[in-house]
Amino acid sequence: MKILCIGCLHGKFPSKAYLVAKKEGVQLVLCPGDLADGGYMRNLEFKYWHRLHEGLSLESLVGRKKLRQATEHSLKSQQAMAKKLEGFKRPVLVIAGNHDYMAEDISAKNKKKYKRYTMEALAHGSKRLHFVQMGVANFHGQEIGCISGYRAPSLKEFTQTPKKIPIQIKHMNHLWDMQLKTIFKNFKRKKEAIFMCHDPPYHTKLDKIRNKASPLDGKHLGDEYVLKYIKKHQPRYVVCSHMHENQGMVKIGKTTVVNCGPAYKGRFAIVDTEKGKVKLY
Repeated sequence: MKILCIGCLHGKFPSKAYLVAKKEGVQLVLCPGDLADGGYMRNLEFKYWHRLHEGLSLESLVGRKKLRQATEHSLKSQQAMAKKLEGFKRPVLVIAGNHDYMAEDISAKNKKKYKRYTMEALAHGSKRLHFVQMGVANFHGQEIGCISGYRAPSLKEFTQTPKKIPIQIKHMNHLWDMQLKTIFKNFKRKKEAIFMCHDPPYHTKLDKIRNKASPLDGKHLGDEYVLKYIKKHQPRYVVCSHMHENQGMVKIGKTTVVNCGPAYKGRFAIVDTEKGKVKLY
């Protein structure tokens, strides 16, 4: 089976992906998240990085109106990209990245106004778009484990000494660990499985930040729990994105990890499960 892997759209879709999908005879599309255009929000987070880590909110720093405008722009771009993904006219399996909005990300007072833009609502109203928050899907006999979301730097244990990790962070990390454990437990054939997540595994060439604008430039900031389960269970493929500058592949044991690259820059990948080949575009 040929699978097109396309993530980090950020509100901009590469039309050439349609042509490649048709030419290659793609049967399934995997999207490891970040449909929404979160560029403006990300720039604000970088600008106020230290103030935010002092406990201040983004709303208090930029104002309620500006934050609301940025949020509405992201939500509408998420809807637009969902429609573009439907344009493949093939099943599309999608998860949420760190810039995407699930139902749980919308505050109670905004539920009525913004619910229709959430990942769950977009998939519910589509025949081709399949959103998985956490679990194992099966397409044409191919098992694909999925987990939505992203662990921010403050949740990643290696960014702090163990004695300083607050109880709340330990608890949230434990929940993430248990979710991954459940997914891999539910694979019937782990060695042939595909696992899709937003963040690359920790400490490979795929997770090193190469962005001078980022306060974390030069650091490895992938997910250490994802790395743990790759090493333990050795799925055939792992599909991710998130790190825009690191499109490529690495081997971790028998697992091929594919960062399909930023679609908003025209990049994506084709995985051929029959031939065991990956082609980067």
